[in-house]
Amino acid sequence: MRVESRDHYLFTLYSFLDRLKASCLLGDAMPSEKSHFAAETVESTGTPTATTGADLPVIPGYEVLSEIGRSREGIVYVARDTTLNYEVAVKMPGFLAPEADTESRFVRAARIAAQLQHPGVPPIFDLGTQPDGRPFLVMKLIKGQGLAKMLTERPKPITDRIRFLSVFEQVCQTVAYAHAHHVIHRDLKPQHVMIGEFGEVQVIGWGLATVLAGNESGPSDRPPNREPLLGTPAYMPPEQARGEWDKVDCRVDVFTLGGILIEILTGRPTFIGDTAAELIGKAASGDLSEAFARLNACGEDAELIALAKRCLSPNPAHRPADAGELAALVSAYRGSIDARLRKSEAERLSAVAIAAEKGKRRQVQLALLLVAGMFIIWTGALVWWQDRQTTVRRILEKEREADEKQAQKGQIPPFQKRPQPEKKPTPKPKPRTQVEKPIQDDHIAPPPREMSQPVP
Repeated sequence: MRVESRDHYLFTLYSFLDRLKASCLLGDAMPSEKSHFAAETVESTGTPTATTGADLPVIPGYEVLSEIGRSREGIVYVARDTTLNYEVAVKMPGFLAPEADTESRFVRAARIAAQLQHPGVPPIFDLGTQPDGRPFLVMKLIKGQGLAKMLTERPKPITDRIRFLSVFEQVCQTVAYAHAHHVIHRDLKPQHVMIGEFGEVQVIGWGLATVLAGNESGPSDRPPNREPLLGTPAYMPPEQARGEWDKVDCRVDVFTLGGILIEILTGRPTFIGDTAAELIGKAASGDLSEAFARLNACGEDAELIALAKRCLSPNPAHRPADAGELAALVSAYRGSIDARLRKSEAERLSAVAIAAEKGKRRQVQLALLLVAGMFIIWTGALVWWQDRQTTVRRILEKEREADEKQAQKGQIPPFQKRPQPEKKPTPKPKPRTQVEKPIQDDHIAPPPREMSQPVP
């Protein structure tokens, strides 16, 4: 490393540490645990800050209700539009930011964000000035959850990975829209991704956004070379960590998008360290060995791991050119996943159908075997019976012939022709010539006599 580059790096490092000491903040903190979020992330206290009416700012046309939180970039309040009677988020520049051009940067970032008319970018409603001269920004109050909180609450990094890849694709599409309008975010991270109550994905935290020139020469409002370090070191690309603003283009957002992707896959950010100096050192040197090791051990598809490594390449030339190209790659990967799932489902259904057909065939075969077995048994029984009848008839026929032969010889077997006793003929009844008197029993009285008639 040349002496000039080393001195410039040390100057950038010391400037950042001085700024960190002054603000006691490192990057934008997590949003509040409430279900309401401003279009910028803020340092959370868990509940809205208990502020009295005297501590709340006076915003013309708005009734400030409470403070959501604050960061080095600004303070965010919940307010009510007195004209339309609905809740909004009001942001003001932070009091602890040491830059002299804080208010001008605040106004410039608000105007840049207002030009991004995209469903993934929260709309800006108003930009004005308080009675004391400080600017304020009125934006949409988002109801939902932060991506960082959802990733932290997962039991394992593999949980709902397909769903988070869908969210990541929508983030890439939103940033691709900004890149198409020559706007770069410069501070993308899970804390700057919000998922609404109905699944809508919005990219927030445009406080460091800048506009690129129409060509690829770099930012049209490029910061001076001696500007203190900006962004979040845990996700920062090497050229941004080294303060090489002439190399800052759309690929810095591609690197930070890769940081979101690696946190989806592994549950940890790009760079991990105990101190800010350690994080900045890893980011400036492009030390991605630990991050790549975690990617190799996550167990995801090799195609997706290769895409994440390409986004996190220390050399900007090896990354996708912008978020549009990255979104196309992610969409193609998800399409391949859908195709594989459809193919797997078709194979499963085909296997089920084949198994069912085999089961039906087996049942038919068993039924045929049963019918055939019964037919064989019945046929065998019939043949046996006919053979038995034939055998009996032959035996009887032989016995009859033997009997006939013995009868012709006069030899009659006693068991076939036995002498029968002579039957006496039954006498025929005599004709009755006169009326026979019935035999009278002693105990029966005789009938009365007929009276004789006189003889003429």
